Amino acid sequence: MRTQFETTTVRLADLFANTKRYQVPRYQRTYAWTEEQWEVLWEDLLFVHRGSETFHYMGPLLFQEGKDAQQLDTFWIIDGQQRLTTLVLLALAAIHQFHVWAEQHHNRGDEEEADRNQERARIFRRRFIGEKEPTALYYRSRLELNRTDNPFFQDLLNDRYVRRSPVLARLPESHRRLWACYCFFRRRIAEQFQEVPSSSQALAEFLERDISQGLLFTRILVADDANAYLLFETLNARGIELAPNDLIKNYIFAVLARESVPEQDIDHLIARWDQMIESLGAREFIHCLRAYVNSHTSPVVRGERLFRHVKTHITDRDVAQTFIEDLDTKAALYMALRHPADEFWNTWPDVHRLRFFLSLLRLFSVRQHVPLVFALYDAIHSGRCDQRELIALLRDIVIIAFRYNVVGKRNPNIMEKVYNGVATEVRQGRLRRRSQIWNRLRELYLPDNEFEQSFANIALSTSRLKRLVKYVLLSLEAYRQAPQQFRFDRPDLLAMLDDSRITVEHVLPQAVTEAWAAAFPAHEQGAWVYRLGNLTLLEDTLNREAGSRPFKEKREIYRRSRFLLAQDVARREEWTAETVLRRQQELARDAVRVWRLDP
Repeated sequence: MRTQFETTTVRLADLFANTKRYQVPRYQRTYAWTEEQWEVLWEDLLFVHRGSETFHYMGPLLFQEGKDAQQLDTFWIIDGQQRLTTLVLLALAAIHQFHVWAEQHHNRGDEEEADRNQERARIFRRRFIGEKEPTALYYRSRLELNRTDNPFFQDLLNDRYVRRSPVLARLPESHRRLWACYCFFRRRIAEQFQEVPSSSQALAEFLERDISQGLLFTRILVADDANAYLLFETLNARGIELAPNDLIKNYIFAVLARESVPEQDIDHLIARWDQMIESLGAREFIHCLRAYVNSHTSPVVRGERLFRHVKTHITDRDVAQTFIEDLDTKAALYMALRHPADEFWNTWPDVHRLRFFLSLLRLFSVRQHVPLVFALYDAIHSGRCDQRELIALLRDIVIIAFRYNVVGKRNPNIMEKVYNGVATEVRQGRLRRRSQIWNRLRELYLPDNEFEQSFANIALSTSRLKRLVKYVLLSLEAYRQAPQQFRFDRPDLLAMLDDSRITVEHVLPQAVTEAWAAAFPAHEQGAWVYRLGNLTLLEDTLNREAGSRPFKEKREIYRRSRFLLAQDVARREEWTAETVLRRQQELARDAVRVWRLDP
C-alpha cells in the first residue's frame, strides 16, 4: 500500500530537470509577494554567492501528482507558487542581462563574446523557462500560474515586455507585482554583476552554482487532494502563508475539479466565492464561515479546526456545490447583520427596532450569536419560525450581551458554546418558539446582583469606546427622565448617539491640573478618569466651558445642563474617589432596571 505522501530533499535544478512541469490550480490565489520578500530572498542568495553558506534551505514544496497518464510529469502546486514564480522571474532577469551584454559586445565588434552570452541565455532559458514550441515559436513554460496571472506571466516569459513596460495602471494588482518582481531582479543583477571582472561568467556561475545547485527544498509529493490540503495545514511555509479562506477555497474547488464538474460551472462558483471575499473581506469571511459551520454542527468548531471540518464534511461535488450556494446566502445575511442599514432588512416587520438591536450588537463588538441567527433565518424560510420571533430574540440577545460581555466580561467561549448548542437544536426543529430558546439562553443572563456589582466597578476608555460610553449614559439618562415609561428598545437613542452636540464629560478631567491634585493624587488619577461614576452627558458648549476647571466651578456649569445626570453631579458637595464610587453604585442600581429581561 502506498504511503500518503513522499518526501525528498531536492535542489532547484532537480525540480526543473527533464520535462517536469508545474501548474498552479486555476482557482488558487494570485501572485502575492512584494519587495519585502524579494529583498530577503536576494540577501539569502548573496550569502551563498559570497561563500557564507554552501547552500540555502528554501523550505517545503507541496505538490500533488498529475491526475492521469498524460500528466505524469505535471505537478499541481499546493504550496510553493510564490517561491517558484519568484525564482523563475529572477532567472528571466538574468537571461535579460545576458542579452544586454551580448548586444554590448556586438556593438563593440566582439562577436565571440556576444555569441557566448547568447548561448548562456539559451541554456538558462531552456532550464528555467522551457522549450520553444516548433510551430507557434513561443516558449512553453515549465511553470504555469492560475487563470488570472498565467496569460501575463507567459507574455513576460516570452519577452513581450522586455523592451517596453506594460501600462501598469491598467493591470490587476498581481500582474503589477509580477512585473515589479522582474524589474527588481533586473536592477539587483545589474548592480551586483555589471562591474565584476568576467561579469557574464560570474552571473552564469551564480545561476548554475548558487541558485540551481545551492537552493535546497523538501519536496512533498501527495497522491490526492484531500491529503494534500490536510498536510498543507500543518506546514509553516516561507513567505506569505496561505490564508485560511484560500486554503479552504483551494480544497473545495479541488474536489469539484476531481469530480469533473464542467469548467463553466466551476467558473460560476469561483465567481460567487470571490464575490463573498470581496464583499466581506478575508477576515470577516472567516468569521462568517465559522458562524455558518457552527450553526450546523455541535460541538463548536474552533478556528484552528475549521479546515479539517470542511475537509471531513465536503467530500463530493453535490455537497461542495450546496455548501458554496448556501454560504453565499449566509454571507449576504452576515453582511446585513454587520451593517444594519442594509436594504436586506427593508421588507422585514418592525424594521426600526430590528436595526436598533443590530446596531447595538455591533456597538458591543459581539458575534457569538450569529450561528443562532443563521439557524433562525433558515427556520423562518422553511416556515418553522416567524420573523417577529427573531426580532424579539434579538432584544434578548442584546441585553444578554450587555450584561455578559460588556459589563460582566465573562468568558466568551462559554457564550459561543451555548449559542452553538441552541443553533443546532433550532436547526433540528427541537426549538421553535422564543420562550423555548430563551430558556436555553438563560444561563448567559448575568443575575442582577452580579451585574450590579460588575457595573459598579467598570471603567470604559472614552478614547477607544467613546460611542459605547455615550450609549450607556444616554440609556441611563432616558431612564432617569421617565423611569415608569422607560423603554429599552428606543431607536431614537441611535440618533442621539450620533448627535455631536451631546458629549461625554469627564468630571475629573483627562488632563488633570493642580486644582485637582489634592482630591486625586497623580498616582491615582488614571484609575478614576474612566470610571462610569466620573462621567456624565453634557452639551458640547458647556463641555468646552467646563474644560479642566476646579469642581466648584464645574458644578455651576452642570446646573445649566438639561441632562439629569449632569444636574445630579452638580448637587454633590465635593468630587473625590469616594464620590465617584458612590455615584457609580447609584448608576449600577439604575442599570439593573435598564438592561433587564423580565422572567
